[in-house]
Amino acid sequence: MIELASALAARDHGDARRALDILRSAGKLAEKGNSNQVNEEHVREADEYSDLNRSVQIIKNGTPHSRYALYALAYLTKTKLKDSFSTGELYDTYCIVAEVMTGESLTHQRILSLMKKWTLPEITESRHTGGGLSSSSHSSYYLLRRPS
Repeated sequence: MIELASALAARDHGDARRALDILRSAGKLAEKGNSNQVNEEHVREADEYSDLNRSVQIIKNGTPHSRYALYALAYLTKTKLKDSFSTGELYDTYCIVAEVMTGESLTHQRILSLMKKWTLPEITESRHTGGGLSSSSHSSYYLLRRPS
């Protein structure tokens, strides 16, 4: 199971600490299930948990307004019947969230910049589309995991 945990950790980051974290979590899962040994299922489930836990920590460490923008995207994803949203839709929803939370919102450009930072830790993605001759170009944003 050490080899599997190492391979899973190396797949994205190559970090030995992540492999140890996966093994520690797999051990807890095995213990919770009254198993005497850690098996492949425990390691794979621990890997999924490790990814989720890493995302949670990254979000917690984000600035308040970057979290408000991410919350706005999650809210749109959960309440609308589509997966991606234009910059305008995202910004309008962010403004509502920010006004409720702090009484102020950041500029449209600043929120776009903050949203770009969520793509590196694999929390969101964005697509830039060229509208062609009859339409303008725009970006659309979506979450890589469905909000719960």
